[in-house]
Amino acid sequence: MELLKDFLACEDVCKGRALDNYSLIYFKSNENIRDFYSCFDFDNKDVLSVMSSGDQAFMANYLGARKTDTFDKNILAHYYLYLRKWQVKYNNEQYPEELIDNNYLWLSDLLSKVEPSIDRYENTSFRFWYMHLKHQTRFNKLFFSDPREGKTIDSVDNKFIRAASKRMNFMRLDFFDKDISIKTNKYDIVLFSNILDWARSNDKFILNTKNNLYRILKDDGIVLCNSLMNSSKESIDLERYIFSDDFNYQNYGKDKGYVYRKK
Repeated sequence: MELLKDFLACEDVCKGRALDNYSLIYFKSNENIRDFYSCFDFDNKDVLSVMSSGDQAFMANYLGARKTDTFDKNILAHYYLYLRKWQVKYNNEQYPEELIDNNYLWLSDLLSKVEPSIDRYENTSFRFWYMHLKHQTRFNKLFFSDPREGKTIDSVDNKFIRAASKRMNFMRLDFFDKDISIKTNKYDIVLFSNILDWARSNDKFILNTKNNLYRILKDDGIVLCNSLMNSSKESIDLERYIFSDDFNYQNYGKDKGYVYRKK
């Protein structure tokens, strides 16, 4: 029943309809995560990454994370992750460009290569994309249109293939909620993209996010953030002020991002 609900929701999103907890997908990152993340030691670290396009999680694995869990409000991003994993594994390519072209022969060929897995999420994702193949969904309407070009891995190599193949637990979370439903996992690094951009000047959302992050981070844990929207100085100052009780702030430059480190 949940799979059918997600399938129908994806159909609606492709038709331009807004739905709670379902939205357009980021085809690829629009951030300079390659240079930003390279400033930090991921080796043997426990990481929680926003799902988004999948690039953030892949990069964490590429840089040596011991474990990478993922989260997103948008469940469609999780299905997209598996499509990307298959594209890397079977076609040695990072992104499913053919999907945007509504190339159903390509999708049929890719799915024919997917082997049965003990990962139930992968098996569910296979059924999800197979349903869309049979229905010939107009995938070119599924993705955000963003002219900004992010910086990630330049090409697929064996290290990236291994990074993309690692199993990653997924949780549907909204950090703006007061109490997010998450187990007692503690993380060294949280990859937060530009989620705080969406809080803008909502002090309640910012406070909830700060408290949630503080609770799930290990001592001296860090949050890696980007800012992609034009925010007012008042909004930025409010965010910094609310986080200042429990986090130290450091800016790594406009082209990279900024960091909150747990006090």
